[in-house]
Amino acid sequence: MNKLLTGLAFLLSSVSPLDAQLQSSNEFHQSIDWKEITRETTEILQDLIRINTTNPPGNEIAAAKYLHDIFNREGIPSEILEAAPGRGNILARLKGNGAKKPLLMMGHLDVVGVEREKWSVDPFGGVIKEGYLYGRGALDDKGMCAVEVAVMLLLKRNNVKLSRDVIFLGLSDEESSGRYGMAWLIENHFDKIHAEFAINEGGRILMKGDQVRTIGVQTTEKQYYDLKLSAEGTAGHASIPQPNNAIYRLSRALDRLSRYSPAVKLNPTTRAFFQGLAKVEEEPLSFFLKNLETPGLADSAAREVSRSLEYNSMLRNSISPTLLNAGIRVNVIPNKAEANLNCRLLPGEKVEEFVMELKKVIADEEIRIEYEEPNIPEPPASSFTNEIFRTISRVAMELYPTAVTIPYMSTGATDSRMLRAKGMQAYGLLPFPLEPDDIILMHGNDERVSLVALERGIQLLYAVTREIAK
Repeated sequence: MNKLLTGLAFLLSSVSPLDAQLQSSNEFHQSIDWKEITRETTEILQDLIRINTTNPPGNEIAAAKYLHDIFNREGIPSEILEAAPGRGNILARLKGNGAKKPLLMMGHLDVVGVEREKWSVDPFGGVIKEGYLYGRGALDDKGMCAVEVAVMLLLKRNNVKLSRDVIFLGLSDEESSGRYGMAWLIENHFDKIHAEFAINEGGRILMKGDQVRTIGVQTTEKQYYDLKLSAEGTAGHASIPQPNNAIYRLSRALDRLSRYSPAVKLNPTTRAFFQGLAKVEEEPLSFFLKNLETPGLADSAAREVSRSLEYNSMLRNSISPTLLNAGIRVNVIPNKAEANLNCRLLPGEKVEEFVMELKKVIADEEIRIEYEEPNIPEPPASSFTNEIFRTISRVAMELYPTAVTIPYMSTGATDSRMLRAKGMQAYGLLPFPLEPDDIILMHGNDERVSLVALERGIQLLYAVTREIAK
């Protein structure tokens, strides 16, 4: 343990290339001991990771109680709102003078499952190794929660005069339906979480080499749909092949979909994102980014930009087969085969129109496509010309002068969509400067966050929150 603490102290006291970008900012010429608050936040994140909140079953109540104890010690009023046994949400509030409407900082306490045998460390051990803190939820989303808790502590300890209430919300069930988290809170306690602005996960701060290049602030996200494809055929003994084998029929449909590329469609957020990205990217990519809608160049530009898997998904509706189900025994031909297609539609796209498009691609009337209608209306995008976005841009420029702040559309889903549907302006600001290799570990094996990025995340989110709330 002593060696671990010594190593942590060394890492937190060292100066990285990223530090050089921060040292000229007035924000950091004050009395806050950033190394000490980072050490404290690291311990909080380690403890949260060690509380297994894999959803299902969730058991977020254990993490909520842990944070409740921290807020109690600091004199910050908090309460646990339990949607069902074990499904706890925690709410803490710092009161302002009421001159402005509240600011909500939120993150989720549940995590996705793990394949333990594929991790190099215990996924629920909170292990620190070579400058990184490993564990399920390090980035998605306990890291965000830990940093938001640190911001609450800093605001309280430094007696920051607030013009608006600052609310922390640690949520249950984000990795599923939100039934025991955001959806339940909106239905039962919306008055407690209602705010003018909300800051959540969903953004991206990307490094290139030693420098931060882009601060992507999520203002909208793709729509989530699971489509069930099913094919039927004649069941029978496997020793007598059937010409209408359901598995073959389903496989042909999937093969046609694998060769289908939906049309490129830009919206205000992605248009601003790609144009902003072009300012910091090098040729030839910057050329293609600037010409995604230029007649005569758009098709070739889209092909080049789509070489990035993330950009490809941001440009068009996407389809990912995720589950297959067929058969009951190895020697029985099944009468039915099914596949789940996880689809993410661009804002404004209609699922019924998308399904009709897929049916044309599949070109087999015997293939059925089923889906559930959305349970909330599609929300509008949050503004990227208002006070909070300008504040984020200004603070980010002070911290990272070489970077550009741009609106960002998440390809994945977050709880922000439910707040936007209720008329709130919600923004994704995952505050950690990340390498591409770290981003792909979300929901994967060896999920991690660097200790340097953790410190930078506290500094950015504290500065943004203080500016908006003062």
